[in-house]
Amino acid sequence: MNTASTEKPMRRTRKGQNLSSPELVLSVGNQVHLANMPNVQSPAKGTHHLIALVNVGWGNAVYVRGEGASLSWDLGIPMYCLGEDRWVFAFPTNDPPKAFKFLLNDAHWAIGENQSTDGNEFSVYYPQFPPC
Repeated sequence: MNTASTEKPMRRTRKGQNLSSPELVLSVGNQVHLANMPNVQSPAKGTHHLIALVNVGWGNAVYVRGEGASLSWDLGIPMYCLGEDRWVFAFPTNDPPKAFKFLLNDAHWAIGENQSTDGNEFSVYYPQFPPC
């Protein structure tokens, strides 16, 4: 199934990259769909997805900490891995994170400022981590 030819082109914003469909990011190379993933809500009205595109190496994981969306600055929530460089965190749009930051293995903070969502259904970020 080739979704790239039937999907709208990606739009960029200041805070992240918004997608008209998650398949543009999530199905490249391995045909992964959110609806088929356990513990990940399917694209539905009222759900927002943070997508981190970063390859953190075998055995490592991306976490998210913050304020709002059941997040805490003290303990991270693991993001769901959809492929070698695709990580997703889903939350209801009525409880968006006010601020958040990605962590490698819930120990090493991503480089840069805290992030915030733009209110769109899908937001893509490209976190970078310092060498460990």
